[in-house]
Amino acid sequence: MFKGIWCKAGVTVGLVAMVGLLIAGCGGGSGAASQSEIAQAEKHARQVKTEKEKERRLERKLQALERENREAKKRREEKARQQLKAREETHVPPPVESSPVQSSTPSGTDCGDGVIAGPETSCGFALNTRSEYEREIGAGSGSVEAWSEANEEWYPMYCTEGSEHECSGAIGATVYWP
Repeated sequence: MFKGIWCKAGVTVGLVAMVGLLIAGCGGGSGAASQSEIAQAEKHARQVKTEKEKERRLERKLQALERENREAKKRREEKARQQLKAREETHVPPPVESSPVQSSTPSGTDCGDGVIAGPETSCGFALNTRSEYEREIGAGSGSVEAWSEANEEWYPMYCTEGSEHECSGAIGATVYWP
């Protein structure tokens, strides 16, 4: 009777010992991560998370700046349209003269390509005015909006056609070309 109990107890003790060795073998050795490796992996995970959060914040800031830029551009364009509309509503075209047009060279700065900028006008604005006239009107009289690089603003200009084109408006600006 004792032999059977000891035998069963010996098998049980033997199994417990083998399971213990298996567990010890699985937890130790070169295949398992050490505490320092686990700590390093956790630190790296925190750094990655922090970087992703920073990236998301920067993306949100960029989107907000882009939205603000689009809205500011729309406001500038609307302001220029309103200025042009007001100018067109208040502008009375010069009377048509019955006398022959005298060809006189207007005073100002020669900007090249036959374009002359009046005394209060930059060449950049003068060339932009002519470009807008040719793009929007092409021939005849009418109003255009021209971009001023110096003031970073659109200005309305009223242009006439004759032996020479003459455009005026925008804070005293004048532009001439044949």
